[in-house]
Amino acid sequence: MKKIKGIVFDMDGVLIDSEPLHIEAWNDVVAEFGLYFDTEWFHQWIGVSDRNFTMQLVQNYNLPKTADALLQDKRRIFEGKITKSVPAHKGVKEGLPLLNAYGLAVATSSNKSGALISLAGAGLSSFFTYVITADDVLKHKPHPDCYQKAAASLGFDPSECIGIEDSTSGIKAAKAAGMFVIGVSTSLPAHYLTEADLVLENTEGAIRWILENTNL
Repeated sequence: MKKIKGIVFDMDGVLIDSEPLHIEAWNDVVAEFGLYFDTEWFHQWIGVSDRNFTMQLVQNYNLPKTADALLQDKRRIFEGKITKSVPAHKGVKEGLPLLNAYGLAVATSSNKSGALISLAGAGLSSFFTYVITADDVLKHKPHPDCYQKAAASLGFDPSECIGIEDSTSGIKAAKAAGMFVIGVSTSLPAHYLTEADLVLENTEGAIRWILENTNL
C-alpha cells in the first residue's frame, strides 16, 4: 500500500444509515403494482445505481411504466423521507474531523440531488471537497469510473487512496480503480465482502484503522 493521501467513501450504508429508507421508497413505488420486496431481496442490489436497478425492475416484472417514470417517483419519495430522517452511522460525525489531513471525497451510486440532500441532512457536507455521483459518470459501479473520478478530483492517483464500501459492486469498483479497499459490514454480512483488502464491522472502525495504520 502506497502512502495514503485520500479517503473515498461510499455514502449509503457507509456514511449514513439510509439503506432502510431506500427500501421503503422502492416498496412505496412498487406497491402500485401489488409488489413488495423484503430486506433480504434488496441485498442483491446494494451498491447498484438506481437507474440500473429500475431498468431491471421494469424488465423482470414487466411493469407498465417506463424506468424513467419509476425512477422519478422513487427519487421524489426518497427525498421526502430523507429530509425527515437521515442519521449518520455511529462514530462518523466524530471520526471525519480526525481525517482532516487527508483529502476526502464521496463516490456514490445515488443521483446528485439525493446525495447532496442526504449529506446535508446528516450534517456531513462540510467534510467533503468532492461528491461524485451516478450523474457524474457514464458507467456505474462495479465499473471503476466514480472512484477514478473521485481520486482525480482530489489530485491523487487511486493507489494513493483508500476506498470504503459496504457492497460487492462498490468493492469491485474501488478495487478496479486501484485503491486499497476497506469493506464494512453495515449493510451486508462480512462474507459478502471478501474481495475487499480488509473487512471491518463498521465505518467507525474503518476510520480508527486508518488513523492507526497509515502515515501521511
